[in-house]
Amino acid sequence: MYVTLLLNSSVHLFIHFAVLRSSNDTIAFYAYMTTHKPSPGNLHTLVFDAIFTNEGNGYNHHMGLFIAPKSALYVFTWTIRANDGSYFNTQLIVNGLVYGSMFSRDYYYSNSNSATAVVRVAAGVAVFVRTGPASNSGDIISSFDGYSTFSGWSID
Repeated sequence: MYVTLLLNSSVHLFIHFAVLRSSNDTIAFYAYMTTHKPSPGNLHTLVFDAIFTNEGNGYNHHMGLFIAPKSALYVFTWTIRANDGSYFNTQLIVNGLVYGSMFSRDYYYSNSNSATAVVRVAAGVAVFVRTGPASNSGDIISSFDGYSTFSGWSID
């Protein structure tokens, strides 16, 4: 499967994925960040680089992208940890459009926030989490005390 991802108005990225599906056609992934992301800034794609589950091989842990192996209704959820006064707006991007948004803020020691979206996604469409266009300051943290995560699964 080849996918075209529009990175900005003048840059296209062509990606080739080998699509592997489980015997029962299950599509599901669950990934987390292995390190803190210091000052990621605005409109930065978040890469969840360690994979717990990747049924269907749709999640690319090098780029932080899920490419839908089949057209289906999907559930996506993400959790972001902040600390020491950090705050972040994060967005779920599906085919270049914002389908979910969440604000995370830590006032004292450490705080986690999660968001969920249910989205119909066509085969070959890219889904990822990025920081929003504003209201981002500090570090996103991820450690054994609690990981920043991204997951998704098909429900039809």
